[in-house]
Amino acid sequence: MQHSFYGGRLALVGDGDLHQGSPLPWANQRVFVFKMPISFFKGGHFRSKFGHRGIGRIWMPEEAPCGGEISQHVCPSETSEEAFCLDTSLPCYQTPPSYDQSEPLEFSDVTSTGVTVTWPAWNETVDHGHGPIVEYRIQIKGPGEEEFTEIPKGRQLSHQFTGLRENVNYKFRISVSRDHPFGEGTPSNEQKCRTSAPPSFANPEPLEFQDVTSSGINITWLAWDPILDTGTGPVTGYMIEYREEGHRTWKSEKTKSLSVLLTDLTEETTYEVAIKLKYKQRKYTERSTTQMVTTSPAA
Repeated sequence: MQHSFYGGRLALVGDGDLHQGSPLPWANQRVFVFKMPISFFKGGHFRSKFGHRGIGRIWMPEEAPCGGEISQHVCPSETSEEAFCLDTSLPCYQTPPSYDQSEPLEFSDVTSTGVTVTWPAWNETVDHGHGPIVEYRIQIKGPGEEEFTEIPKGRQLSHQFTGLRENVNYKFRISVSRDHPFGEGTPSNEQKCRTSAPPSFANPEPLEFQDVTSSGINITWLAWDPILDTGTGPVTGYMIEYREEGHRTWKSEKTKSLSVLLTDLTEETTYEVAIKLKYKQRKYTERSTTQMVTTSPAA
């Protein structure tokens, strides 16, 4: 049997992970990944039979199999904790895929409760690491969350997030995986996207009071405008809330038009009035700033 010494870069592995202190591989560099005795993680304090310190020689047959093939190689009798045999049944380690772009994610269709995230296909000619790609994994983290939530997407290049909180900054990143025991690449840099706020009027006092009588008030307002006003629509309806000044209980009137006529009011009484906007399935915004109006004396 012929022996050859492999003098390339080595990645030390402990319990399935690249061992702390191992030199990290980089793009276009092939390394061998293999299990080794715990003693070798202690700085190479043991003197080997070959007269030097460190991890010793790596015994392997010439043209040893690589890439997951089962090795037929029998380790030489000299193998010990100081001189051991490479287990070529383990696949060669190649740098996992990752993006060259610092911010590969793009955001679109941002609403108060959702966002669509897209990313480019990993390209071996411009990006880092080795393919072929088997999966993209989009990750999201909201305020107060310690860990990212990961969503496997196969080879898809987009994901629509729903059920998010309104007006909140979320963090996103993407990782790429190849078919290998250590094939998941380093996630991309964190990118932030804020969900939009609910729709609201730019005018802090959007209500106008007309035809005020001793028992009724006609209330009007302008339609919510996605350009002039704030937040994200569409707005599909409105709700007027009102109560006598100093009372706790609100009464309400729902409408799809731009006016409401309040009746059966008390003469010479001040009322608090506000408006809410309907913008999702049966969901209304918080009420606007309270405006005051007083009914007329009886004739």
